[in-house]
This record gives sequence, structure tokens and C-alpha cells, in this order.
Amino acid sequence: MSDNLLKLIARILLAVLFVVSGFGKLTDPSAVAGMLSSLKLPGATALTYLVGLGEVVGGVAIIIGYRLRAIAPLLAAWCIVTGLIVHLSMPIDLMKNLGLAGGLLLLATTGAGSFALERRARPVTA
Repeated sequence: MSDNLLKLIARILLAVLFVVSGFGKLTDPSAVAGMLSSLKLPGATALTYLVGLGEVVGGVAIIIGYRLRAIAPLLAAWCIVTGLIVHLSMPIDLMKNLGLAGGLLLLATTGAGSFALERRARPVTA
């Protein structure tokens, strides 16, 4: 299997979690907003919508390979922060977040591959 195809599969597998999770936050924010309220975070519902939007947009950008080297480290940092704040008492969820962060950082260092929007958008230089 080609390196570029594997990078595409990796992008999809890493990002689908963000897209699905973000979509859930946007369509039914109550559970996450309640959890954020219990953590004493201000504006829990607005924060839930903001997080959901960031997860959907970031996930889609990873899937299509747009600005991967900028977005993947941001999502990796997000995974680490939420892992330490929200999932610290849930070892499996914490490990999932740390694993996602590692995959995103590795993807950021290796690039999106040729099946990526940013590869297609770059002007050809001689």
C-alpha cells in the first residue's frame, strides 16, 4: 500500500472522532454543557458549541488535508488539555486522548501526502 494512501487513511481514522464528537456537541449540547458546568467553566453551553465547531472544522480539515501542519498540533494540544482536565479520572479516555495527540503530531511531522487539498492548492514551481 502506498505511503500517500496510508496517510489518507490515517487522516480519516484520526479525524472521524473529532467530526462525530463535534457534530454531537452541536446537535445536542446538553450533556457536555452539563459536564462543563460541573467543572465550573463559564458559559458552558456557548463553550460546548464553540468546542463542537472547532472539532468539526478541525476534523474536516484533517480529513481533506488542509493546513494539516498547523491544525494537527492544535488538535493534539486540545487532546492533551481535555485529557488532563476532563478525563484524568478515566484512564482509558485519558490514554485515548494521549494516543490521538501522538498520532496527530506524527501526522503533522510527516505531512498530508499527495491525497490532500493543500497539495492540490499549491502553485507549481519550476
